[in-house]
Amino acid sequence: MSGAAEQASGRGCCGSLITYFTSAKFLLYLGHALSTWGDRMWHFAVSVFLVELYGNSLLLTAVYGLVVAGSVLLLGAIIGDWVDKNSRLKVARTSLVVQNASVIICGIILMLIFLFKAQLLTLYHGWLLTLCYILVITIANIANLASTATAITIQRDWIVVVAGEDRSRLADMNATVRRIDQLTNILAPLAVGQIMTFGSPVIGCGFISGWNLLSMCVEYLLLWKVYQKTPALALKSVSKVEETELKQLNLQKDKELKPTEGVQLIIDKDVAVVEPQREKEISCSSRIAEPFITFRDGWVAYYNQSVFLAGVIAARIGLWSFDLTVTQLLQENVIESERGIINGVQNSMNYLLDLMHFIMVILAPNPEAFGLLVLISVSFVAMGHIMYFRFAQKTLGKQLFVCSTPDPKATSPNSPSCNTSTV
Repeated sequence: MSGAAEQASGRGCCGSLITYFTSAKFLLYLGHALSTWGDRMWHFAVSVFLVELYGNSLLLTAVYGLVVAGSVLLLGAIIGDWVDKNSRLKVARTSLVVQNASVIICGIILMLIFLFKAQLLTLYHGWLLTLCYILVITIANIANLASTATAITIQRDWIVVVAGEDRSRLADMNATVRRIDQLTNILAPLAVGQIMTFGSPVIGCGFISGWNLLSMCVEYLLLWKVYQKTPALALKSVSKVEETELKQLNLQKDKELKPTEGVQLIIDKDVAVVEPQREKEISCSSRIAEPFITFRDGWVAYYNQSVFLAGVIAARIGLWSFDLTVTQLLQENVIESERGIINGVQNSMNYLLDLMHFIMVILAPNPEAFGLLVLISVSFVAMGHIMYFRFAQKTLGKQLFVCSTPDPKATSPNSPSCNTSTV
């Protein structure tokens, strides 16, 4: 009897693993990991290549950064609108092919420049080499625009549909995607840097081109599998008026079925179960005193150099937590037919402020002016908190200062499930 029970348990465990590894959620994670790995390798390598080509000068790298930021700033809304007006599969396929093909072409051109740079310098007084630089920056910019379209359609639209109407699952998927982003940010540049160090820039270009060629084929297959496993992806709203009316009806139903609830970030399901109990234990006075304690600890960390790095890491944790919160707010509150254009405008705003920060560093490059830049940074963070507080006040009303928030999973038992995804 015990042997039969162990066999049944083993089959159940293996079956659960197979089900998870073939689910739409895992396939989406895998495709995103491959995509971001290629992106991070390319973004790191192209800057190094441009510095190497232009005699260890940052001029080409600065021009490339300016072109990329300006292009997303000007075309972000147009890209988002294109995402909204076309089918999900068409957008994902087109952006995937354009992005990877552009990187492959750029890699081949860079290989040729590295191999024949001396000959190119003598042709047409070096103008042919300058034309090659312009061509590389232009194609790399196209790859970045296609990457922006991919990020909008996968991270801001496909994930919402795959998660269905389960807010906990959506938060968990957002957190997993963010973990993948951070891991690839660390490991991908490290890997391609080792290849370029022990090999050569030519080998690095060839490796990145080959990786993107293979990755494009695998990602294409994974996207198709996710699309097949999630029938809801084939349904995309076109009429903004009808969707707005439906959202208003859903809001009225939510008010009848459950009380007003705040938007919560749920990263770990186990933590989410214990969270309401901890909320009750923490008093309101502790919540009010928490920002002042954080402020005091920050100054202590600043003067204690051994702890300064830990303070920086803690700040990044807060930053990414806030980013996850804003991401889920956009996913839950933006109607389906406007997800692309709104997230495109958000990307444009991000690049606009990125340009501002580069300009401020150019105007104040000396270490003596670092304190002024810190004050400006703190001012912008404070403005962001004020705007978010105003949004929360308009959304939650009197519930804003309630120390314990209702459980978002507490829904009516008679409410039907509308999740059509097969995860």
